[in-house]
Amino acid sequence: MKIHCYENRHKLSTFVGVFLLNLTGGIPLYIGNASIYIFSYAFVKGLPGADMSVEWMIATVSIVKSFGLLIAKTIYNKIGLKSTAILGVILFSSSMLASYLSIGVSMSFLLVTFVCVPSLAIGLLSAVSLNYLVTWDEKNAGKVTSLISLSYSIGSGFTNLFITSYINPDNKTPTGYHGVIKYFIDDDVILNVPRVFLYIGTFSLVSKIIGLFLIKPNTGPQIPVDSSITQNEENIELQRVSLVVDVEKERNNDDSDGVLNVKPLKLLRSSLFYGLCLLLISSDICSIVFFQHYKTFGQNWISDDEFLTSIGTTIAWMSILSRFLWAVAIDKFETKGIFMGYFTILSTLLAWLYLSATLSRWSYFFMALGIGCTSAGQQVLFIPVALNYFGKKYFTTNLALIRCSSSIINFIIPDFSNYILDQFGWSGLFSIVSAVQLATAIGINVSGYSCSRTS
Repeated sequence: MKIHCYENRHKLSTFVGVFLLNLTGGIPLYIGNASIYIFSYAFVKGLPGADMSVEWMIATVSIVKSFGLLIAKTIYNKIGLKSTAILGVILFSSSMLASYLSIGVSMSFLLVTFVCVPSLAIGLLSAVSLNYLVTWDEKNAGKVTSLISLSYSIGSGFTNLFITSYINPDNKTPTGYHGVIKYFIDDDVILNVPRVFLYIGTFSLVSKIIGLFLIKPNTGPQIPVDSSITQNEENIELQRVSLVVDVEKERNNDDSDGVLNVKPLKLLRSSLFYGLCLLLISSDICSIVFFQHYKTFGQNWISDDEFLTSIGTTIAWMSILSRFLWAVAIDKFETKGIFMGYFTILSTLLAWLYLSATLSRWSYFFMALGIGCTSAGQQVLFIPVALNYFGKKYFTTNLALIRCSSSIINFIIPDFSNYILDQFGWSGLFSIVSAVQLATAIGINVSGYSCSRTS
C-alpha cells in the first residue's frame, strides 16, 4: 500500500510538472492577439521586415516545433530526458527574454527569438513530456497526453489577458491602415510592446523550473519501453486498422516479445501515414488562417479591442474542455468517425463565419469560439493515433514525421491566403478554407480505411 501511494504521488507530481513545463508553449494561441501590437510597433518604428505576414510566424511555429520533436529522441538518448528538458527550458526562456532587444532591431530577429528558438524548445519539451506521460499511463494515452494541450490553453488564456491589459489598458482602437490591416499608432500603446516579452520570459522561466523539479520517472513495473501492444492485443488491433503494408514485416528484429513497433523509415511505406499527413495539412490550413485573421477580420466590424481579445482568451479557456473531450473521443470511439466529425464541424462553421460578423458581435464571438475550440482538437487527435498504430519505441519520431508533413504547405499558406484575400476578400478566403475542410471530410468517408475502435 505504501509503495502504491508513493507511486501515485510521483505520478501526480509528474502530471503537474508536465503542465508547468508546457504552460507558456501555446504560442499559436496568443500570437494572433499579440501580432496586432507587434506589427503596430514595427510599422510605427519603421523596422525592417514590417511587411512580414504573421502567418509566417504561425507556420514557422509548426515547422520548427515538428523539427524539435524529430531530433528530440536523438538528444535524450545521448543526454537523458531530464537534461533535454533543462535544455528546452533554457532555450525557451532565454530567447523569449531576448525578444525585448530583438524587436528593436528587425522583424527577422524577432522571428528568431520569439518564434524559431521557442518553438524548437517546445518540440523538445513536448517529446520529453510525452515520454513521461505515456510511461505513467499508456492505456489512456489520449487523455493523459491531452494534458500538454490543456496546459497550452490555460497558459495562453492568461497570456492573452496579460498582453492586452498591459499593452492597451485603455482599450484604444487601432486607427492606422496598412492595406486592409489596421494598426495602433498611439505612443502609450506602442512603447509597452517590448517590455511584455520580459514578463512572459520571466514567468516562463519560473514555471518551467518548478516543472523540472516535479517530473519523476516511473521506476516501477511497467510494459517494456519498446512496446505498445502485446501479442494478444495486436491480434485485436490488426482487426481495427488496415494498413497497406504487411504489418508483420514492420516488427523489429530485436523485438523478441512480438510487439508492433514501426520504424521511421518503414513508416514512410505505409499509406496510413500519408493519409494522416493529408489530414494534418488540411487541419493546419484552417488553424493558420483562422488564428492569424480572427482579430484582424473582426476589426472591420467590431471596434472594441478588448472584446476581440476576449475571443482569443475564451478560445484558450474553452479549448481546455474541448481538447479533453476530443481526447476521450479518440480513446473510445472509431477513429474514422472522429476525424469526419472534426472536419465537418470546421467546414460548417467557417462557411458561416463571414456572415456572423455582419449580424452582431456576439454571433461572431460564438462562431469564432466554435472554430477555435474545434481546431484545438488537432493537438490531441494525432498523438494517440501515432502511438496505437505505429508503436511506442519510435513514438515521438513517428509523430514528428507526421507533423513535419505539413511543413511545405505551411510555407505556402501565408502568401497563398494573402493572395486569396486580395483577390476575393474575406468571404472568399473563408469559403475556400471551408471547402478544403469539407473535401477532407468527404475524402475520409470514401477512403478504404476501417479504423474502428471497440471498447
